[in-house]
This record gives sequence, C-alpha cells and structure tokens, in this order.
Amino acid sequence: MEDQRHQIMREMGIASSQDDLSLPQLVNINEDPLKSGAIIYALKEGETSVGRPDAEVAQGIKLVGLNMSRQHAVLSVKQRIVTISKVGNARCWVNGEMLENEPVTLNQDDRFDWLRCLCLSHPFGCFSCSYLMYLFK
Repeated sequence: MEDQRHQIMREMGIASSQDDLSLPQLVNINEDPLKSGAIIYALKEGETSVGRPDAEVAQGIKLVGLNMSRQHAVLSVKQRIVTISKVGNARCWVNGEMLENEPVTLNQDDRFDWLRCLCLSHPFGCFSCSYLMYLFK
C-alpha cells in the first residue's frame, strides 16, 4: 500500500523522498499555516512540464482545474537557475504579474497563482529548506 502511495505521488509530481528536495521545489501556500508546505512538487534538472493529467504529452506536475490547460507551463532548472515559460495561451501569474511569451527567471519565494498558490523553494542557500528536509526524516 505504501509503495502504491509513493508511486501515485511520483506520477503527480509530488515529492515523496528526501532526494526530491535536492533541487528546487514548488511548495503550496495556504491561509491556514498548518496546511502550508503540505504539498511539495519536485522539480528536476532540465525541464518539468506542468499541466493536466489528460494532456497528450505526459506532464511532470499534474494539476486539475478549470483554468489549467492540458499543457500549461514549463519550468526549467539549469545550473541552479530556474525559469518558467507558459505554453500557448495558458494564463500564468508569477508574483501577481501575468507571464508574456518570454521565459522568466525565478527567485526564492516567487509565488505562482495556478489552481492553488505555490511558492518556489530553492535549496541552494534557502532558509526554508531545513524545514522541508525535516518533513522527510
């Protein structure tokens, strides 16, 4: 049962081990502090696509909702630098500003407004990383 749970989490792009925290992650933010940090989406070196589970191409992070496109955005991690690009006409907001067609370089604590509010957590020199590492001990 535990192996199935980890497999499903991996398929959805949710971090399920301490190894997933070695690169940047997207962490949920909630008005209830007890729910913030409860979901962590692991990014990997290279590109991670974000979209719906029913997309023609498999998505690295799967989100379901009315405003989520099948292929919504691409997050890229290269040499400790994280960028985001929207796909097609997808509506993506970073720190309250809608993305245009050009990729945007992301910084620690940048906020994403997709179906839920997410925050970039970068383990290289990041204060909150120690808290996230604690979650998987």
